Amino acid sequence: MTTRRDHRQTHVRPRPPSTGRPAPIKVRPRSPSPTRLSVHKPIQRSRGLPVVAKLGLLAAVAVLGVTVLYVGVGGLGGVVGGISASLAGFVTSITAAPTPRPSVVSISDPPTLQQPAEPYTAEATVDLIVTVPSDVVGDPNSRLRVYLALKDQAPTPIQEAPLSVTAQTVIPVELTKGINDFSVTIVGPGGESDPSPVVRYVLDQAPAKVTIYSPEEGSVVNGPTVEINGKTQARSTLIARNAANGASVNGAAATDGLFTLSLPISTGTNEITITATDLAGNEKREQRTITLRP
Repeated sequence: MTTRRDHRQTHVRPRPPSTGRPAPIKVRPRSPSPTRLSVHKPIQRSRGLPVVAKLGLLAAVAVLGVTVLYVGVGGLGGVVGGISASLAGFVTSITAAPTPRPSVVSISDPPTLQQPAEPYTAEATVDLIVTVPSDVVGDPNSRLRVYLALKDQAPTPIQEAPLSVTAQTVIPVELTKGINDFSVTIVGPGGESDPSPVVRYVLDQAPAKVTIYSPEEGSVVNGPTVEINGKTQARSTLIARNAANGASVNGAAATDGLFTLSLPISTGTNEITITATDLAGNEKREQRTITLRP
């Protein structure tokens, strides 16, 4: 008995050549679920106001501005006038030629005043010696202005004088009783300079009081000299003279006005004269007559 093999034709799909990459995995989309987010949608951005809306907004702002201006300036005429003035000012600012600036002239440095050796004086007139900077010496367009400040008062201009052809100019001034503070400025095309340092004069025409403490008038003393003690104006000079023997002695009062002089005397009567001269040159005399016992 012969066995017959059933030969059936088998068809096998050839495998594609390998590329080295894994085959993609096919995933079946899931069905919607209440707990699952829906598919993401891109955000759509607004393109802003339409052109017509923008024009309407600008027109509303313009109307509001005109309304406010109308109320503020008092009517339509004011609005038109304000707009016209603004336009006219704008046009003028553009077309107008620039105004040239005036040239600035420099002001001179301040002058100086010569300080007196002694501010106290009995003379009613003194000379101010003014020295000016070299750049204004002899300048015909400049002049000197003198200021005077009395006690507890502000400086006041009292006179002017031309500049000398040299650096120094002498200006006579009159004094007022008491303190006189002088200062000088230079006045020129550029204006007025700063004032000079102050120079003080004190007009004193009253003699200083002299008080003799010892010896007393008519006293009798012992010894060849007598000590004279007294008080007068501070820093005054003193001279004591004895008419009996021609002796004399000089001295000066201290800053508190006290002084002491020792004068030789002779036997018998001695007539002594004490003369005090203050800083202004005023003199005051006091006398004492004393007796020296034989």
